[in-house]
Amino acid sequence: MWITNVVTASFWLLLHNSEAVDPKLIEWLKHEIDAIFGVGPTTIVIVLGSLMLAFPIGLMVLVRRRTRRTRAKRS
Repeated sequence: MWITNVVTASFWLLLHNSEAVDPKLIEWLKHEIDAIFGVGPTTIVIVLGSLMLAFPIGLMVLVRRRTRRTRAKRS
């Protein structure tokens, strides 16, 4: 168990970067996303924002439907 902790700590020290995100990696990701989808950053923000809102709303809808079904079966 302690060996796993030592190895994990060693890798963390080797891979640690002072930036929050690796600048070269984020630039490469931006370039690849732009090349694949061919849309601007505003469109990507709108789409990702919509997905981030739709997922929890969808989960809430599913939970409500399930609770209504279980209440209807108990009656």
